[in-house]
Amino acid sequence: MPLWIAWFDAVRALRPAAKRFHTFLWMILALVGLCCRPERAGVTSMVRLFGFGNKGYRRFLHLFHSRALDLDALTGCWARLCLRLFQPVSVGGRLVCLADGIKAPKEGRKMPAVKLLHQQSASNSKPDYIMGHSLQAVSLLVQGPAGHVAAVPLVSRIHEGLVWSNRDTRTLLDKLALLLFSLAGILDRKLLLVADAYYASGKMIAQLLGQGHQLVTRAKSNAVAYWPAPAPRRRRRGRPRLYGEKVKLKDLARDQNQFLSAPSPVYGEQNVTLRYRSIDLLWRPAGRLVRFVIVRHPLRGTVFLMATDLTLQPLEIILLYGYRFKIELGFRQAVHVVGSYAYHFWMASHEAAPPRTGRPVSAPRKPDLPRRHPPQDERLPSACAVGLHRAGTDATSGLELHGRGLAPFPQLVAHHESRAAALGVGRGLRDAFHTTGISPSCGAPAQTENYSPTLQGAQQRLIIQQLRLGDRRMRQRKLGALQ
Repeated sequence: MPLWIAWFDAVRALRPAAKRFHTFLWMILALVGLCCRPERAGVTSMVRLFGFGNKGYRRFLHLFHSRALDLDALTGCWARLCLRLFQPVSVGGRLVCLADGIKAPKEGRKMPAVKLLHQQSASNSKPDYIMGHSLQAVSLLVQGPAGHVAAVPLVSRIHEGLVWSNRDTRTLLDKLALLLFSLAGILDRKLLLVADAYYASGKMIAQLLGQGHQLVTRAKSNAVAYWPAPAPRRRRRGRPRLYGEKVKLKDLARDQNQFLSAPSPVYGEQNVTLRYRSIDLLWRPAGRLVRFVIVRHPLRGTVFLMATDLTLQPLEIILLYGYRFKIELGFRQAVHVVGSYAYHFWMASHEAAPPRTGRPVSAPRKPDLPRRHPPQDERLPSACAVGLHRAGTDATSGLELHGRGLAPFPQLVAHHESRAAALGVGRGLRDAFHTTGISPSCGAPAQTENYSPTLQGAQQRLIIQQLRLGDRRMRQRKLGALQ
């Protein structure tokens, strides 16, 4: 019971994310279900846990689609709650965050953002290509009371497969940078991002440094850098040189005399001695000096690390990059324990992508405006109005000719008089007609109580065809009389 009391005190901090109190109560039930459900079957497992029926299933679905639960507000409440519950790891006054991508396999053809993805794995049991969602996640590195370090997930978003606009040219790096900046605004702190070699990009470094953040990542084995250009003896015309001699990191790793030995700072490693070399070089994609750390591990081989913060010590860079694997442990817990990526949702407004194709599913289109279909008893007068326009452009003569054509059809005659106002809706009619404008020769009965029943289906289509044939014969007779 004390554990549930502490749990509820933490969940109460998420109350501002729900606009209504009932929505907040249903969100509490969903969180309890995620903590206590014995299986990872989505909403069904929560319904089984609480013993709800079909109505409870629909209520849970409505919660996840409700506008009363703001996702951005919920993310902000959770990020601020993590700062209060945990002790974050900070380096140089910056919070350490971990970033990585995950691919969740999905098989729903009408599920949005499902596309063909390539996964790199050393296991032969995993296929090279899968259909699923590509997500990017950011975690906060925290330290427990006993000194152990863990990664608390802050946010995860689908960043591939949704096409909101043809003019949107943002890449995965741009989307992760925007996601990180939003978290930095919520936490009101500068961040130190630790990521793998995929994020070792000049575009990523430029965006992070522009906002005052730093990056620790792994450089590629074929990376090339430059020595700083030597100062010229005398000033010459033109811009001074920025880049000096070109150097390959592999060539620097061969010089054993420049390496230093130290105990491994990586967590979980004991009695392991590694050798490292630190050097500051100009990296052309970043356009500035970065610190490269070449590590020779007795078990892992040679690793090239890179940091944009020149004040970090080489052993600190090795320690921080060693913590990057903590986000992989968070993914394993999310997949196999919590079941965060075991979701299923479909949207009928999305187009189903063909199987085994990499074509992304388009974003949901705006729903069309509701079209009002006239009642069954109003469709025949509309057909009469069209026939009136075809019979002649003159108002009175057209009505008279149209009335003569309706003589064999008593049902249309009844509608002709009772819905006289609808006759003025036809195309090409400039004047509004009234009941008094209908010629007595139309053959309509004097009293309208004895209407014939409404025609439907094939009878209606047959009568309209006969009406058009009668209009055509009337036009031919009129042309013959004029000639």
